[in-house]
Amino acid sequence: MINIELRNATTAGEVLNFGVPFAKGALKDPNLISLHIDEQLVKIEKRVTANWQDGSVKWLHIQLTLPNFKKQLTNLSLRINQSAQYPMPNDYSVGECKDFIKIFSANIEFKICKKTAQLEVSSKEHPEQKWLTSYELSKEQPLKNLIVNEIKLEPTELYPRILLKGHYGNVKKITLQLVYSFFDNGLVNIEVQLHNSARAKHKNGLWDLGDTASLLFSKFTVSIKGCMAQRLLQTNIDEDWLNISTEDGVLEQNSSGGEHWDSLNHVNKDGYCSTNYRGFKLHSPQQNYSGLRAEPLMVMKGATNLEIALPKFWQKFPQSLDWSAEQLNLNLFAEQKTGLHELQPGEKSTRHIWLHFKQPMPGNHQEETSLRWVYKPTEIVLPLAYLEQCQIMPHLNVVEADPLRSCLHDPEIFFEKREIIDEYGWRNFGDIFADHETLYQKADETPYISHYNNQYDAIYGFCRQYLLTGNNKWFQLMDDLARHVIDIDIYDTEDDREEYNHGLFWHTEHYIPAQTATHRTYSKKNINAVRFDSFGGGPGSEHCYTTGLCYHYWLTGNETSKETVVKLADWMINLHEGTDCLLSQLWRLKSVELKRLIKRIKNARSDIYEYPFTRGTGNYINALLDAFLISNSKTYLLHAEQVIRKTFGPDDEIHARELLDVERNWSYVIFLASVARYLDIKHSLNAFDDSFNYAKCSLLHYAEWMVRNEKPYLSEQDKLDHPNDTWIAQDIRKSMLLFTATSYAETDEQKERLQNTANNWHNDTVQKLTKSDSLSYSRLQIILLQTYGPHLENVNAIHYPERSIKRFTKMANTSLSYEVKDFIQKLASATLKFNLQKEWHWLKNRLK
Repeated sequence: MINIELRNATTAGEVLNFGVPFAKGALKDPNLISLHIDEQLVKIEKRVTANWQDGSVKWLHIQLTLPNFKKQLTNLSLRINQSAQYPMPNDYSVGECKDFIKIFSANIEFKICKKTAQLEVSSKEHPEQKWLTSYELSKEQPLKNLIVNEIKLEPTELYPRILLKGHYGNVKKITLQLVYSFFDNGLVNIEVQLHNSARAKHKNGLWDLGDTASLLFSKFTVSIKGCMAQRLLQTNIDEDWLNISTEDGVLEQNSSGGEHWDSLNHVNKDGYCSTNYRGFKLHSPQQNYSGLRAEPLMVMKGATNLEIALPKFWQKFPQSLDWSAEQLNLNLFAEQKTGLHELQPGEKSTRHIWLHFKQPMPGNHQEETSLRWVYKPTEIVLPLAYLEQCQIMPHLNVVEADPLRSCLHDPEIFFEKREIIDEYGWRNFGDIFADHETLYQKADETPYISHYNNQYDAIYGFCRQYLLTGNNKWFQLMDDLARHVIDIDIYDTEDDREEYNHGLFWHTEHYIPAQTATHRTYSKKNINAVRFDSFGGGPGSEHCYTTGLCYHYWLTGNETSKETVVKLADWMINLHEGTDCLLSQLWRLKSVELKRLIKRIKNARSDIYEYPFTRGTGNYINALLDAFLISNSKTYLLHAEQVIRKTFGPDDEIHARELLDVERNWSYVIFLASVARYLDIKHSLNAFDDSFNYAKCSLLHYAEWMVRNEKPYLSEQDKLDHPNDTWIAQDIRKSMLLFTATSYAETDEQKERLQNTANNWHNDTVQKLTKSDSLSYSRLQIILLQTYGPHLENVNAIHYPERSIKRFTKMANTSLSYEVKDFIQKLASATLKFNLQKEWHWLKNRLK
């Protein structure tokens, strides 16, 4: 039995979504699991999101609606090997006809129009009175007619889920995706995603607002029409209900309501701040007042009552509600006096709307509280001891006396950082203020606007700490950042170059403000301030982080996170190998392969490998490993093995790689960490094959070199462009790498040597960190959060069960004849892949 702790579970009817891991072999059949509250069986929907190699369940996503209990709920219990026989039937049945998808429940009928995606809701007792939900994008004039071109009914056990995707008229690059999810007792969630799938022009490698391919619009509205006898509004869950039945009105959240609500973080393409007052305002003939941060609940009473909640209402401003006699408008992008909204090419904006349709009940306002949980959801905590047993994350353990733990700040520090530059609004919310970029500013200067964009996989760092501590604030940070990255930091287009499409944008530029580049890298306003002669700014291999998104998918069940991991891995493949069209391969042969072949002819020993010995290649390996874990496609694992073989080897002349040239080559440690992760994954698969041994021997070869040659980065400050305390945090990577390598040592002497060096480096680094004035900066904290753990492993634990020193039988072939043969084979393969449509698509995108 698995006991899952619930915190702040106060409202019946709340929908819980969470992932539960299982140890290998513990759960063979997901149908043989049941969930109980105080011995009472509760119906749940189950979905396997990952399997172990033996086919048993590794991660199971669970979804349920909390039942009505008189006492405070504090835990759930999952029981294995007990088939669930639910005491009640499913609430819904689904039918389909030519024009509609119909969802039936006991008292309410739902109809989704296949042509327009409109939702129509009526009571079986009063079918003539309907609620009708539609979607309107306003440009020069309102675009009301959504044309649906994709419909998907997702298979579910209990709760129907329907996805529809379409576009407005001939504006085909602007897509709207809707996901309707139906829950118990007439509860509906609508996920609304507006997407600009066009490519940016990014002339001269600059990515400012104002791109000609941006979508400019005045507002985006979800309209709900129906005949209502009474309207009630609550601006915050602790405020009184307002009766707004006899009047038109509007509730508008124009800014975050924070102290720095007018921050330069909110500039438009012309450089002007788009916010014009602090917080929210309520306007109506009889009600006029203002506040800071609205979390509205709306109730509209009719033949069927409708309750509405909008999560992240103030966080993703500007949003508003406006109402008249028979219509409510949910303006997910509210009209601004300061100009139009701009959805940049490749950007998305995803919102959620909760609608609760139910039969009228006698009484005053008691029934109007059923959606309050939307703004204060239940916190879910999995036992750490159980998580350790499952072995779903390496080095998942805590030692109370750990000195490094004292260097990790509480999660509240990241919420406080949001307030400094007002990291709110639909584009900014969820990202991290990169306050380390203000290091060289004067004390009286306004902090630069600088965004983190998931550097070093902060999502993964937050996830690790959530699982280690059970503190739900870490979960909030992980979830907010993951959703921001997917919407804003991923360049979601098919129409740009292969090295950009679906890639992750770099963080904003070092030590200068982001200006009008927002969350992209280079701004035209900074041309005279940066140290480069040319710009790039688009997605790059050295800024690709996928592991946190994997765990986000497993913990939340968010399918978009899974899709994003696979797309990022495919982007990295296209970036390094080219796409499968002839012109792409010819371009790669000319720009990469031919140059490398010429170097080989000149016998440049340092260039014998195909891939650079950098974090970019390490990120490439990690992305491939994550795609393998999340998709179960062994193609990604085999590809990762080839990349490892073509990057380093166990007999390398390491001094020739000049790894002590810190500014150019420090990130080799990140590459080695990805190889160590590869070994851990192979170990979990019991796959101690030739590729495993090649990687193990190569890693140990470099680890031994590090023991003999590495030193603290700041010990030679003259070699660094910016000798600050970030380098102390980077030092922790080296000790963590050696701790991990210790597990694969081939002799007791080697193990002791690596362990002692790792301990010495670790203790020295922790001592320096405790004295650092920069310890609270985002970059330092996230490096520690992301790397935390290997130093706590039991020194007697041997992860590699076969303590042999079996050597690999297949070396990476680096001879000149091999290079020439490989060059010819790639040229022939590219010729066979010729497809006119693909060639034209590649050429057109390359010439833009």
